[in-house]
Amino acid sequence: MKKIILLVMMLLLVGCQSDTILTYEKMDSVVVQWGDGVSYIVDDQKILDELHDLLNNSVLLEAKPDEIEGYLYFIDISGDKKIRIVNGLTVRIDDKDYAFEADIIEDMESILENYIAVMKDGHLVSKVTPEVEATVEEDNELQDVDINSYTLAGQLNDGSEVYYLDEGDYFKLNIVSEILIKRNDIYHLIDKGALSVPTINPSGNKIAYVNGIGFEENGTINIYQDGQLSQVVSEDIVTVQEKSRTIKSCIWLDDNRLISIIGFDTGTITQGGDVYSINVETGDLKLLIDTKDGKEVVLLTIEDDLLNYEVVTWIDRGYMYYTYEIYQLEMGSASNQFPVIIEWVPWNLEIPYLSEKEILSFELFDSTILKSDLSHLEFSEGAYHDENIDYSFTEFDDSIWRIDVIGKTDYDLPRGLKVGQTLEDVLNKFPHEKNYLKSEGVFYGERSESTDTQDYMGSFSIEDGHYKLFITTKPGGAFMAIYFEKDTVSKIEVYFYNAN
Repeated sequence: MKKIILLVMMLLLVGCQSDTILTYEKMDSVVVQWGDGVSYIVDDQKILDELHDLLNNSVLLEAKPDEIEGYLYFIDISGDKKIRIVNGLTVRIDDKDYAFEADIIEDMESILENYIAVMKDGHLVSKVTPEVEATVEEDNELQDVDINSYTLAGQLNDGSEVYYLDEGDYFKLNIVSEILIKRNDIYHLIDKGALSVPTINPSGNKIAYVNGIGFEENGTINIYQDGQLSQVVSEDIVTVQEKSRTIKSCIWLDDNRLISIIGFDTGTITQGGDVYSINVETGDLKLLIDTKDGKEVVLLTIEDDLLNYEVVTWIDRGYMYYTYEIYQLEMGSASNQFPVIIEWVPWNLEIPYLSEKEILSFELFDSTILKSDLSHLEFSEGAYHDENIDYSFTEFDDSIWRIDVIGKTDYDLPRGLKVGQTLEDVLNKFPHEKNYLKSEGVFYGERSESTDTQDYMGSFSIEDGHYKLFITTKPGGAFMAIYFEKDTVSKIEVYFYNAN
């Protein structure tokens, strides 16, 4: 296991014992995390009770901060207070630092000895055994279960039934809050939290799921077999976690391998990620699908040798609007081609640039008609309405006219544009030579340093929190600005030079 050296805040005892007493009424969860990032959930109720009794009414000492190199483990306890214990020596309670008496440290490490890390040959290992397993069968028998509130995930090969409590979706990821197993008409709790839907291996003797689904969650794969719950841990998994990645889903490929989505645990793009196979015996990872350029795999299903995967593509620079596409991959035939690369490629190249002719050929943009219709107005700015369209106009410098189309109309504007269309509809009307997420918003043509020399270009921007497309033609030619509220066209501005 890879050793990680971190700088952490430690506390040295000073002075005499204080009168501070830790009162701890409720303990909801305990997680032990080693210095290399591997974490274990403590779900043995006997251990939890012993730990609660030890901490409750324990004496806390005054402390002062100091820095040392490295740490072996820390313990996070959630309940009516939020507690972090570092190396058994120090404790932070609700963001205030204390220290324990020596006998508390010794007793606590004795209670958690199966979870505590020690240094051996330059690596962190378990103090007692290299693999931590917690028996959940006997200690988590449930009474008065309303099974109608749960969804059946499937059956194990011994006839036991696996259920989960659905809590809704995080984008395409389904989150469950509880996983139960029914054996001999008795329900047992396997786990609770922000979990993925449990999946049963082909032989029907293992259950796998991810604990920690959602924004800023750190997902871990748990395996339930023969009444035992264990985590899949390895140096490969620690390596991806160090890159701010987390496991988000899992389905069985065969009896020993899972297929999982691994992606960012924080940030704007958090729907999914890349696809890996994970050997549950060794923890070895293999990259199967590598996503790039604002794309992520968000959902996986598998039927025989066919892997179905759904990909999200972001369609704006603010990463607020997106589309989904479904792909298929034959695992056997693609085995020599991994990783499969999913990246942005040019599209709609058969569609030409918007030309000035397209703009000026539209009757409502004829400046002569406009000047005649608006000749009764005393000012150079005004508005005109007919039964099909509402628009206003502005004349700049006696040469440039602007028309603002602000209402829905039976007329098709150039390229079939209309107020009320979606961002995706509008983008589909133009060629996409460049990935605008990486080219300062330009999706075709080139941006000029001067508006006087600006040639054909389509670009995307955000103004005051709303999206805008800017479409230019030849230098000095007509151009358009398309405004959106959320992802719907709210106004279309057309600019052209008045020949009169």
